[in-house]
Amino acid sequence: MNVLKWKKLPDRWLGISLCLFFIQIGVVQAQDTLRISLNQADSIFLNQNLRLLAEKYAIEASKAQLAQTKLWDNPQLSTEWSLYNNLNRKVLDVGSAGQKTFSIQQLVMLAGKRNKRVAMSRENTRMSEFAFYDLLRTLKFELRRSFYHIAFSTQTIERFTNQLAVLDNTISALETQYNKNNISLKDVVRLKAAYYQLNNDKTQLLASIANEHLQLQLLLQTSRPVVPILDESMMQQYDFQKTQSQNLIDLAITNRSDLHIVESQVKQAEMHYRLQKSLAIPDLSIGASYDQAGSYIPHYLALTVGLDLPVFNRNQGNIKMAKSEASMMQLQQQNKQLEVRNEVAASLNKLRQIEDEYKKVDTNFRTQFEQLNTGVLTSFRKQNVSLLEFVDLFEAYNQSIEQLNRLRIARIESFEELNYVVGVELFR
Repeated sequence: MNVLKWKKLPDRWLGISLCLFFIQIGVVQAQDTLRISLNQADSIFLNQNLRLLAEKYAIEASKAQLAQTKLWDNPQLSTEWSLYNNLNRKVLDVGSAGQKTFSIQQLVMLAGKRNKRVAMSRENTRMSEFAFYDLLRTLKFELRRSFYHIAFSTQTIERFTNQLAVLDNTISALETQYNKNNISLKDVVRLKAAYYQLNNDKTQLLASIANEHLQLQLLLQTSRPVVPILDESMMQQYDFQKTQSQNLIDLAITNRSDLHIVESQVKQAEMHYRLQKSLAIPDLSIGASYDQAGSYIPHYLALTVGLDLPVFNRNQGNIKMAKSEASMMQLQQQNKQLEVRNEVAASLNKLRQIEDEYKKVDTNFRTQFEQLNTGVLTSFRKQNVSLLEFVDLFEAYNQSIEQLNRLRIARIESFEELNYVVGVELFR
């Protein structure tokens, strides 16, 4: 009575699941698979990440701009030559009896304009360096978040794969019994439903891992499959007690690069305001001129001095605008400081809650639950446990494994998030 034929998965789902599993998790050890620890990942990231390298060029560009700002304006040379002498009908009559003039002018900035521009450019260079460190802080957090997500989720996938193999064998055995009319159809269907549910959970988790793997490859600038390797000695460094001996808010105010960027913008706004006030004072143009035969005496030499008269335009509008921008930036700085304080407090509170939940998990829970899972499977095969009890425990085991690894991911991410919002490696 073979009315029910067991198929583990539709071929399309099976193909997608296995493809993601083998490619992203690295169960099949391809020759070019990149198996790395977190320290190795950090090293590759620092040396190869293109966004970091591009930001370094931005620093070099700002330094070049600073060097350019320090340069003096070039002097201006002008000359006038006689094109045609209508008395002697000579073209370009510029000889000893002809006419030509020369003049040279040099712009001299007054009121410290040049020094103010140099100071602004120097501060802009510092801000570009802060931007580099802020990008480094952000990308490093993303790197570690993806690294640990893949590592712990892979452990869940391995457990799910083992459980699916157990279910597959059990379903095959039940089908044999069903075909002999020893058990009812609902028992077989119930077990198949548990199989499909677990496989669906595995497929969803594989898709999540694939997204994180893509992000990790991008951060490491590699197309090779990446397999994170957990270092238990490094895991032990994530100790909540390390947060108790430091004033994290003060550390964040001192070390947050994005806050330093805003502070630099405030300084530049204040410098810009002072520069605009100095622009109300006209610059001086000084020089000399020579006139061969066109003045009241031959070979006339003269000193020239010139400047704009600040009668109508005294840079009033730009001064007012710069003053308003400086006030605006000061308010933004205050807002950023408040934002940093709140982020640190929220991150610390989040970590404290997750750490409390994590401590409630018995260190022997996983081992005990696996032993119970193995024992119940043996008892079920000996028919000492009902199908309902077996399925309930089977599903509880799978859920507990997934939730425990999710808790471990959330815990490590919370530690790394605290590193991120403080701007310091607290747990190294």
